[in-house]
Amino acid sequence: MVSRVTATQLRSWWALSAAVFVGCAETPQGGADAGRDAGAATADLGPAREADGCLADEPGATRSPLRRCVLRVEGEARAYDGAPLAGRVITVCGPACFVGTTDAAGRFSVPVDVRLNPAVYSVQVHGRPEYASRHFVMPGSGPDGVVRMTQALRLPRYSVVGAVIASTGGGRFEAGEVVLNVAPSARVEFDLEEFEYGELGQRLRWVLVRDEGLPEWAPAEGVAAMFALAPFNLTADQPMGLSVPNVGRLAAGAQVEFVMLDNDILSDPPNAGRGRVVARGAVSDDGLRVSTGAGEGLRVLTWVGVRPATRP
Repeated sequence: MVSRVTATQLRSWWALSAAVFVGCAETPQGGADAGRDAGAATADLGPAREADGCLADEPGATRSPLRRCVLRVEGEARAYDGAPLAGRVITVCGPACFVGTTDAAGRFSVPVDVRLNPAVYSVQVHGRPEYASRHFVMPGSGPDGVVRMTQALRLPRYSVVGAVIASTGGGRFEAGEVVLNVAPSARVEFDLEEFEYGELGQRLRWVLVRDEGLPEWAPAEGVAAMFALAPFNLTADQPMGLSVPNVGRLAAGAQVEFVMLDNDILSDPPNAGRGRVVARGAVSDDGLRVSTGAGEGLRVLTWVGVRPATRP
């Protein structure tokens, strides 16, 4: 049994996780505070920093050429209608995690203050329960050590709320035209954040995303629309079958691929915020629906699109 947590507890948990991950993953030469401790010898002058603005490494430490000084990540989070998303958790994650919160205008500035490889990091706007959370690929930092998300990070609002998903026993769970099929022997796990929202956090929810709302890579990959699904980050130990309306008007009987907006922050190579084929399926004979094939399905709920199969 998992206890419900408040937003404050959640942010505290993220902050603690960030502190632990930073110490373990991004500073193998002695931890996140190694530079601070080394600089403490200069007491009145504060921690020693190098020309790029970041704390000095320990003497003799090996520095990867891919790692750059990142002091903070700045941007703004908004709904599709332009309204600011205030009080939302923002996480910058890869081998380490850093956390911040948006202000009343939807702006955020997540402190980082370490050297890292921006190419393996993503920025997530946590929109739950009413907005679809999303990972965005993080660009590189500028010469001043600041990563600027130049475009507002926009989230769609869930438009359809359906059945409560059972954690055991499987079943067929519907939310309007979207159907999720979980095998009786499968076990699903809800993301920690969903427990703050009680029963709503366990209900199947979705919104159709098109055009400018799509991830930048989607049109080039043949994905013209995506279903942002929730509970976001819900995982299963067996593939979950998915059936959605044929919004792309693919030919009846056509073979298709289901492409997911990846949320794996630790994949190798890193892929959070990018697309990944996760299942194969077909358009129904009447052309109205698209469903995953036998034995195929999703292991995690995030954003999912459909495209014509690229291989037989």
